[in-house]
Amino acid sequence: MWSSLSALAMTAAATSAIPVLDTSETFTPLVMALNINSMPGEPVIMFTDSAGAFYLSRETLAELRIRAGGVKVTTIEGAPYVQLEQLSGVNARVDNASQKIELSVPAELFETTTVSFQQDDPGVMTPARPGFLFNYELLGQYGAGPATLNGAFELGIFSGASFVQTTATASWAGGGLEATRLDSSWTVDDRDRMRSLSVGDSITRGGIGGLPLRYGGIRFGRNFEVQPGFVTLPMPSLNGSAALPSVVDIYVNDALVGSRDLKPGPFQVVDAPIVSGNGEVNLVVRDMLGRETLVRQSYYNAPGQLRAGLHDYSYEIGFLRRDYGRKSFAYGAPMLATTHRYGVSDRLTGEVHAEASPDVQTVGVGGSVVVPDVGLVGASLAGSHSDGGTGGQISFSLERRSPAFSFGLLSEFNTSEYRSLGMTEGAARPSKTLQAFIGVPTDFGSLGASYLLRDGRGDDPNLEFLSANASIRIGRLGTLNVAGRKAFGAAGETAVEMFFSMPLGGRTDFSSSLRHDGAGLSATAALQEDPPFGEGWGYRASAATGQFDRFNGRLQLNTRFGEFGAELSYVDERLGARILVGGAIASVEGDLFASRKLDESFAVVDAGDHANVRIYADNHLVARTNENGRAIIPALRPYEENIIRLELADLPLDTVVLSSEEVVRPYARSGVAVTFDVPREQSALMRVVLPGGKPLPAGASVQIVGVDRGFLSAPGGQVYLSGLQSRNVIEARWEDGACRFALDMPDASGPQPELGEFMCATAI
Repeated sequence: MWSSLSALAMTAAATSAIPVLDTSETFTPLVMALNINSMPGEPVIMFTDSAGAFYLSRETLAELRIRAGGVKVTTIEGAPYVQLEQLSGVNARVDNASQKIELSVPAELFETTTVSFQQDDPGVMTPARPGFLFNYELLGQYGAGPATLNGAFELGIFSGASFVQTTATASWAGGGLEATRLDSSWTVDDRDRMRSLSVGDSITRGGIGGLPLRYGGIRFGRNFEVQPGFVTLPMPSLNGSAALPSVVDIYVNDALVGSRDLKPGPFQVVDAPIVSGNGEVNLVVRDMLGRETLVRQSYYNAPGQLRAGLHDYSYEIGFLRRDYGRKSFAYGAPMLATTHRYGVSDRLTGEVHAEASPDVQTVGVGGSVVVPDVGLVGASLAGSHSDGGTGGQISFSLERRSPAFSFGLLSEFNTSEYRSLGMTEGAARPSKTLQAFIGVPTDFGSLGASYLLRDGRGDDPNLEFLSANASIRIGRLGTLNVAGRKAFGAAGETAVEMFFSMPLGGRTDFSSSLRHDGAGLSATAALQEDPPFGEGWGYRASAATGQFDRFNGRLQLNTRFGEFGAELSYVDERLGARILVGGAIASVEGDLFASRKLDESFAVVDAGDHANVRIYADNHLVARTNENGRAIIPALRPYEENIIRLELADLPLDTVVLSSEEVVRPYARSGVAVTFDVPREQSALMRVVLPGGKPLPAGASVQIVGVDRGFLSAPGGQVYLSGLQSRNVIEARWEDGACRFALDMPDASGPQPELGEFMCATAI
């Protein structure tokens, strides 16, 4: 049945010759079903020349994802065409009877497909109109001394990507009231460019040779959190090919993390969702004929590494905070700090840090590099200038994490003259700091050990600790953790502790511990049930014996408008009590409401006038609507999709739910309004008769005038109608006639009343 391309050209139906623009050759058009690699295809228009060669247009080849670069182009009817025989590796067979051409195309001739797990489109944000929130937390205490009342407060104003906030504390004891401002700032997030601007009180990032410090001023820097799906880590790139449409399954350390459909041709997986440390990625490619191909690659990745070409930066200028938490407006010397990190390659990340004030100037440079089969190696060098002279700091690190074994080493050395921003007069960095850890997973849990050595200067003591720990799973009963620590030197002490935790189902668990240290032997036991994320109770009861005998009992209640707690404690024959009240007052789109504390983004849900309807966020029950059909949903994830859903079973039967689920993507610390369209729709059953008492014929078309919906009558004139208003006009039509009548719905008729008999007497 199969013949050569030449035979097909000789037997093709005679058609008029079509001249080309750039040759004197004549071409014959054909319409053929084009199958590629045994996959059925659509008919295409192609041409054949007098020698039996076949031509496909560049446009058709592009649609088929077949690369034709560097191949001679022939112009036919003003369009570029390519001779199939010139495509390397392409074989063709022709079926004259069915007018099909079968092309065998090697996988490498197709365009490369990029397989990505990263969310390229960060999505549309949910609009956040201006609003405010006021969080409060009050703690009253009574014990051996005078009663005290302490409070923590936050006032925030939001609008879109902007958030203005100020926090403060207050305390009352012995009749005196003291209040202290903590932080005040205005933050604007630029989501598209992944950066943020903050004006007011903040904390410096710190970096090589420096430490994070509180200051008041301006900060401008990178903020990857505004696009949670953005991948900053270097990702292993895996390549493969498929001649047929296929499915690729991606396994990381033998765990399936995702699947993607593949088009024929080469493919490249650019950002498989790997875990930190050493691991292995396996790609299992399965084509539609069931054939499998395995691609395997090892990798090593570490948090903090940047992929090639990616910048991370922070620039800060302002005045250092003094006496934070004790004074409201105490600022010191002016300061300037900057940190810039750059992914030189997927293996090497470099960093530069500089900070300056009138008294201290510091600059540091360093980097970390992934060494195959070793781990992450880091080094840095910093220098400082101050009234104490010129000093230096040098550090080295080595870390390797893998499913079978993990360890890390860190060393830091400082000269006596080295200073960094914010150090008090006379203070000095330790001359050297050495840290090491090791961890080994086991069939029953894990084992680990760590070591710390710090040589102080002047009056600072030397510290040296050695610790070890083991985590042991005891079947389904629970987990036993054993830890020991040895302190060397003048303050040498040995401590050993065993901690056992046992889940009891739901939110309830039991725990107990034994500890032996310099104070002797002590033991504790506790039973607790965490309160639900939404509304409900929680409790904790604990007892301890040892140096002191203690008993604590605590109750906590979460409501839609606040959090309440009460605690009673007994310590060494002394009784104490605490009462905690917390919550928030907020406004979204002009509506004022009370809620639990709003520490993250939140939503105000409007379910019409339907009360006691369960509301779910990402399939977790978080609230019920109040008597006005409103509910507050706290703790939404900013810049991410949050799925908010109504429980349909809680809605009345006469409601029409156009959508029971909404997706919101809020800005940080902002409130959004979510309105569900759940109008009530009145329905009713009735019997319709004609003049003389004869029932409306079965199958008659019945319609509410003004409502674009039709109904059919049942035998005996029974009619069911929905979408009724308080006053309605009903029309009925059948083969031999038509009529209409008025229908007024009675008050309090219920969701689907039986209205009795109506006469359709007005002819149409």
